Amino acid sequence: MHDQFNRKIDYLRLAVTRRCNLNCTYCGNKNRLSVSGELGAFEIQQLVRAFVKCGVKRLRLTGGEPLLRTDLTEIIERAAAVGGLKEISLTTNGTLLTQELAFTLKEAGLARVNISIDSLKPLRYKEITGGGNLDEALAGVEAALVSRLTPLHINAVLLRGVNDDEADDFILYARKNPVTVRFIELMPFSQEQNCLAPVPNSQILERHPYLTPVKPFTRSQPSVDYSATNWKGKVGFISPMSDKFCDSCNRIRVLFDGRLKTCLGDEGTVDLKPLLDDEAALTDAIKKAVHFKPPSHNFEPECGLGYTLQEIGG
Repeated sequence: MHDQFNRKIDYLRLAVTRRCNLNCTYCGNKNRLSVSGELGAFEIQQLVRAFVKCGVKRLRLTGGEPLLRTDLTEIIERAAAVGGLKEISLTTNGTLLTQELAFTLKEAGLARVNISIDSLKPLRYKEITGGGNLDEALAGVEAALVSRLTPLHINAVLLRGVNDDEADDFILYARKNPVTVRFIELMPFSQEQNCLAPVPNSQILERHPYLTPVKPFTRSQPSVDYSATNWKGKVGFISPMSDKFCDSCNRIRVLFDGRLKTCLGDEGTVDLKPLLDDEAALTDAIKKAVHFKPPSHNFEPECGLGYTLQEIGG
């Protein structure tokens, strides 16, 4: 499946909920505990089947916090049963990921997880997440490693004057642990977020000239990864603001309620839920929407798109 700019689109990020057990500053947690509008496990399977027929090869389940779905194991099993997917992965804050659950999800067909951790200081983590427990998140990291939900990525968003002094701590964590710590530049989804000052990834990289580029995990990943001699892990930089990578974008998103968003930084959506019982019409709508995928995102410092990261999925 290709768009009008001949980009091959084969990666779907599907939000299974907008609910979250945390309240992070930059996510915008409106209705954070509402189940209203969520697709059921069978409806998600219908969507996945249609996207696979259109050429999708990789599926990432997002939220909100996906682990709040009590039927998450069934969702993964149903997605895996469709066939044709090279990988099913998941993004989580890790606080609910026990070893027992990690093994269960692995057995169901989950390949790996990304875990979002924006501070390695317990009190600061609690402040940033609106009451979260860092020990629970780190226990989730351990559960993922033990159950081999790997390669494991730790996602961190640095904000000036909030947690930017922890860049070196995260890099040290990557040196000592078999994970990839990825610094993600903040994307301004709303005017309210413009008061949060992002940290350009180039500033972090400049302070660590010993880091050496390494082969990417996947061909079209947005992260540029580095490592060094005798390191157990890697450091990655995702720079949507300072270094747009839209010309190589291969992904599309489905929101928790079944709306297709072809670009994270564009307001347009296509409601797929009314088409779930008509696979021909569904695949046709997907292909038409993908064809008109915008050439690039609209994340500019003065531009707020009017919705939150939690509402559209990470």
